[in-house]
Amino acid sequence: MKNLIRTLIIIFSISFISQAQTVEKKNTQETFILKASQSEINWTGSYLFKYFEHKGTVCFKEGELYSTDGAITGGSFLIDMTTISNEEYRLDNSNGPIGHLKNSDFFEVEKYSEASL
Repeated sequence: MKNLIRTLIIIFSISFISQAQTVEKKNTQETFILKASQSEINWTGSYLFKYFEHKGTVCFKEGELYSTDGAITGGSFLIDMTTISNEEYRLDNSNGPIGHLKNSDFFEVEKYSEASL
């Protein structure tokens, strides 16, 4: 009878330990660091009724993404607003839509050079 009890205790202990290890693995969080030099945000802006639109990019300064069990659970990103550009005005971004986006009507880039998400 003692051997039966010992065997049952060992079996339950092994079962409990393996379940506890499975639970630990399920709650692992991973952090992915953004490679800012290789990343950018593509943006599109359009007039009312979309009869004309502008497209461009803006660059990241840094960022990271958090994942738990393969699902995205959060993150933070810092964007360099001074890098906002427009495809049509690549050589002169002070004119056209970029000058307007950088002034106080929109992002006021001179005062707020970074944006965070």
